[in-house]
Amino acid sequence: MFAALGSPVVRGAVDDLLGQDAWDPPREWGTIMFTFPSHAQPWVLPARSWHADYGWDLDPEPLPRVKVFALFAEVRRRGGGTLVITGSHRVTARFAASLPVGQPYEGHLLGRYLRRDDWFRALSRPGGDDPGRAGRFMDRDHDAGGIPVRVAELTGQPGDVVLTHPWVLHSHSPNTGGYPRMMMTKNLYRRGLFRPAGGYRRGPGPAGG
Repeated sequence: MFAALGSPVVRGAVDDLLGQDAWDPPREWGTIMFTFPSHAQPWVLPARSWHADYGWDLDPEPLPRVKVFALFAEVRRRGGGTLVITGSHRVTARFAASLPVGQPYEGHLLGRYLRRDDWFRALSRPGGDDPGRAGRFMDRDHDAGGIPVRVAELTGQPGDVVLTHPWVLHSHSPNTGGYPRMMMTKNLYRRGLFRPAGGYRRGPGPAGG
């Protein structure tokens, strides 16, 4: 299953996104991530941990990098799979385009912008005692100024690989399943671009951090 990350199919998809011969395959293909099951509390949609791994102050075109997730064990619903907000990269792009030229990077600005929308504002508020919270954000799209957004859970079978835009907001999630969530993740960069310290710059989520 480890080979899935560097398979010809994945390499071809990255070529399509970053450009053929425009990126260097890494020496190692990922960081292993585990989320062990816990049944101490019911599954709750997170509120405060949403973030992107690439700062909105860095040029979005041409696409600078992709984030890759690979499963090497089955991940079922509410089994600890990474949560992503589909369409959120377009919301972030719209926010970045609205800023004046030369605007310095200030992490709280994106969170403030997102909270103008009722959906993002409600997502950033804890609601563990609300039985309808998960359904509100995960069962249907929300129109964020013409951009459909929804919380989706990355589930699948061993060997499944998901590529995401670097501005997609995502979060960890609780594992209330019966076995650990096991996956790998890797950031792949366009050749010659600046890499922030530590390999990425973490941008803020709806809660501003």
